[in-house]
Amino acid sequence: MKILLLILLSLILFSVSCQTNAETHLIENTSSSFEVKDETSTTLKPNQENLNSKIGNVEIGNKCIRLFIENPDLQVGDKVQIVLPEDPSQKISEAEIIKLSECKDEHFGGLEPDNPEAKLTEYLLKLSGKNDINGGFGIGIVNANTQAKIVRGLATIDLNEDGQDEYFRQCTSNEGLHLTVWTGKPLKGKRIWHSYYNFNYDTVPNCNEKDYEETN
Repeated sequence: MKILLLILLSLILFSVSCQTNAETHLIENTSSSFEVKDETSTTLKPNQENLNSKIGNVEIGNKCIRLFIENPDLQVGDKVQIVLPEDPSQKISEAEIIKLSECKDEHFGGLEPDNPEAKLTEYLLKLSGKNDINGGFGIGIVNANTQAKIVRGLATIDLNEDGQDEYFRQCTSNEGLHLTVWTGKPLKGKRIWHSYYNFNYDTVPNCNEKDYEETN
């Protein structure tokens, strides 16, 4: 009788052990199927072609305000935020496209985008509401989802919607004007857009090499 009880007890212990091992194996397999992967999130950043279709040069003349941009597909009514990156305090004005430019106003001339093969389309702009614009050069931001604002005298906007603000700057070289857009503060952050106006006459230089140096 004792031997029979021992055999029966051994069978019960063996059965429990097998069941426990099976459950442990199932838990391990289930855990591995829900394993959290350590992935670093990345933000899709626009390429230069995309930026050039959103950022352009604005010329504010006596009769007309015109936008020159590498984007032939803009429509009447498209919104343009004009940043005047002048010292000591920058300004922002709002405008909209009213048609392809047929303005007889004098073109400022000498515009040299970074890409010498760039095909610029010229649009006529109409200011919206109250604007304090007296003429000169500006940077146009087209159809942005966010509103540019002035913070301590500097215009800023999260153009790429990546949580980093873009800033604007202008400076003069020996014979012209450089207009730039930066992710981060000018000269400290990364320059993402640049254009140049060649005046063909002497100007007082105040640019830094970072304003116009070639970037990868």
